[in-house]
Amino acid sequence: IELPEDDDSPTAMDASIQTGVVLVGCNENSEKVKSGKGNKHLRKYNMDLRLQLEPAESIDLFHSSNPDEYTKVIQLSSDGKLGAVCSSKESEAIIKIIDAETLEERFEINDANKEVKDISFAANGKYFAYITPNSLEIISTVTGKSITRLNQEFDANKWNLSKMKFIDNNSLLIVATKHDHADKKHSGIVLLKVSVRNGKAAITQSKLLTNKFKGITAMDLHEENDVLALATSEN
Repeated sequence: IELPEDDDSPTAMDASIQTGVVLVGCNENSEKVKSGKGNKHLRKYNMDLRLQLEPAESIDLFHSSNPDEYTKVIQLSSDGKLGAVCSSKESEAIIKIIDAETLEERFEINDANKEVKDISFAANGKYFAYITPNSLEIISTVTGKSITRLNQEFDANKWNLSKMKFIDNNSLLIVATKHDHADKKHSGIVLLKVSVRNGKAAITQSKLLTNKFKGITAMDLHEENDVLALATSEN
């Protein structure tokens, strides 16, 4: 599908094999965004059995008149029923949890003075998590309320969180960069395993993967084969 020539470039996407829903984040042209006339930045497509895409609906979730703000991350639950849409706004973390079929907003997560780095649904879709540079928050998708928050351990170990992904319903992986200005030899990429049980989150394992690279730009996980793939800014 070719988007209108004067639209901005697509910045985020996710798709569900179960429902055939594809969500794409793409700002409309900057002049329209600046005018305050709306910015239908979230676009839904339906995918048929022949893998053909049909435009379904476009909406404005964030109601911003700043063309520099865009859809940073989109994540669909494993059953394709829920979607999480994250704004790029750095001074205020804004995430909308939506019905992926109707695009209706279920609830909003607003974390002042924080930047969202990544988001993920648990396998059963009942929990949702997001990370800022130094915190992890677990949210119930049923009530929209916080279940637990973890941050002191990240600060104590000088871990700067980058990417995350649930492994199952009760555990997730986080990739972080470790910055120690006193000893630069120990700066590098760290893999953390976090357990979420009985309303509490705890780091159960940590491992320095490498000190050759400085930043993580992408992460994905193949749960069945226990394979983790990372991309860095240099590799």
